[in-house]
Amino acid sequence: MERKELNEKIKKKNYGITLIALVITIIVLLILAGVSIATLLGENGILNTANDAKQKTDLAKEKENLQFSIATGHSSGLYGELELSYLQDSLNTHFGKNEATVTENPDGTFTVTVKKSGNEYQLTKTGQEINVNKVKDDEPAKLSGSGTEDSPYLIESIEDLIFFSYQVTSGNDNYDGKYVELTTDLNFASSDSYVNPNCEDYGDYGYNGKIKDEIDKNGFIPIGSIKNDTTTPEKQEQYNFKRIF
Repeated sequence: MERKELNEKIKKKNYGITLIALVITIIVLLILAGVSIATLLGENGILNTANDAKQKTDLAKEKENLQFSIATGHSSGLYGELELSYLQDSLNTHFGKNEATVTENPDGTFTVTVKKSGNEYQLTKTGQEINVNKVKDDEPAKLSGSGTEDSPYLIESIEDLIFFSYQVTSGNDNYDGKYVELTTDLNFASSDSYVNPNCEDYGDYGYNGKIKDEIDKNGFIPIGSIKNDTTTPEKQEQYNFKRIF
């Protein structure tokens, strides 16, 4: 009986050791699996890194095709001014037919839109790229800041500029004693300078339709435009911007 009891104890001990080893093995495997998943799918994982590399390669190729298109998009020689039909033909050659389109803006600059990426490029008449960053404006058509020298009113988008111009032009506010700051370069021809270039809520400001389309067609209403009813110097003075921009 004593030998049998001893064997049973040894078996139970071995079972316990085996169970602990199994649990440890499972834990180790789970840790390794977690490391593998993180390596594959994490923020700096293999898939994300590969995707970022592909995007950078695609963008570099896109810009290369654009430069080739510009080089052969001039009406006379390499350093002449761009010509719409020449540039469009060149874009068709380097990107594929209708994969990149060009429009001429009222100021003589050009906007090239690449269909696949949705990227827009602004070009001068001679083909120089105009760099425009996408605006960040949480409250378009509302100027943040308090108008002081330390905290000026901020114009962060074309929507803000429309509002600011309207305030002066309508005589609502000539900003006397206040400070206004433009926080970024704005380009009326670039959708990136608008929070929403297709917004149609600016009829009261003089833009009856999509704001970018209206500005492309009719131009931007200048700050301090004199109304027809401003017949006296006093009334005209009311429509002037009177402080620091």
